[in-house]
Amino acid sequence: MQKNPAGQTINSPCYSQIAHAVAAIRASGATRQEASHFACRKLLYELGEMPTTRVVRDITGWGSHSDVQQDVKSFMWTLRSHGPAPFPETKLPTNVQAAFREGILELYAHARAEAARAFEDAREAFDIERRGFAERERELKLRIAALEGDN
Repeated sequence: MQKNPAGQTINSPCYSQIAHAVAAIRASGATRQEASHFACRKLLYELGEMPTTRVVRDITGWGSHSDVQQDVKSFMWTLRSHGPAPFPETKLPTNVQAAFREGILELYAHARAEAARAFEDAREAFDIERRGFAERERELKLRIAALEGDN
């Protein structure tokens, strides 16, 4: 069993390699957020794993759960704000790469629009149902008041 920089046991050999690298950057004066972002990059790009607060915290052994959660969120926000991932090394001509990138961005925009439309439809259905429940509640309160008046 390997240990993270805080001396806690890490179960995965892959995680322990990242933990050793984190210990090195931590020794060189990195901040907790930098160490968390480093662990997130390693998890995502080298292991193909979506970084989670628990795993990043286990690897770095640094910071509270809520601090590391904010670090992971900021990593993901930064990742999304940079747009699509760089095109991998390829022998395709640049115009083909550009057309492919444009198509992917168009597909992404379409998917977002569809998701937003579905969300709005669900929200509208919820509002209609909520108004129905509120009306039913009002009717039942009037009925209860009438029954209590009869008693």
